[in-house]
Amino acid sequence: ISHDLRTPLTAIKASIGVVLANEPPGMPEPLHRMLLNIEHGADRMGRLVADLLELARIRAGRARPQLALCDLHELVRRTAEHVEPLLETRGQRLTVDLPEEPISVMVDRERLERALGHLLDNAHKFGRDGGTIHLRLCHHADEVVFAVVDDGPGIPKVELERIFDRFYRAEPENGHLFQGSGLGLPLVRAAAELHGGEVRVDSTPGTGTTFRLTLPTNASVTTRE
Repeated sequence: ISHDLRTPLTAIKASIGVVLANEPPGMPEPLHRMLLNIEHGADRMGRLVADLLELARIRAGRARPQLALCDLHELVRRTAEHVEPLLETRGQRLTVDLPEEPISVMVDRERLERALGHLLDNAHKFGRDGGTIHLRLCHHADEVVFAVVDDGPGIPKVELERIFDRFYRAEPENGHLFQGSGLGLPLVRAAAELHGGEVRVDSTPGTGTTFRLTLPTNASVTTRE
């Protein structure tokens, strides 16, 4: 089904792109907004289809990490820049904490960047309006740890066991259910496991949630002066 959706989605996105690029003078603003909504909806559906295909490949054992040496400082900064416009919609602030020594590790950059994006998107949804989200990178002897911390209402303990299940959406302590596909956290876990790592979550009602994505360096880590 995911493959079948790709072709019509590609056609929709291409058609909308042509219309917007050749928008006639004097187009009514409501019509312009409708076209943008269609474009944004097609983009969102495209990401959903990509996530479904990725999970299908992983479940079928056909996913292989495309490893290359990656500057983790640059990857973290890039991911943070991409998510900041989203955080601004709820008045949230993002802090980034990096170790002084630059770190380069053999990773699948695309999958890791998407995994961090999913964790930050999750923090955006479950953090509080006007709150602060922390993104931290730590380097130990044989592993690197990415931590994403929000100051939201927290996740009930009974929900923690299921949040990495496909299509499952946890209900936070305040009872507010946010829109989502339920695919983000399963993809984070899959990305971690493809690297031989893991993802863990700690949540305390009323004080927020912390996700830690840990990847082994396998002696491939390098630091630069």
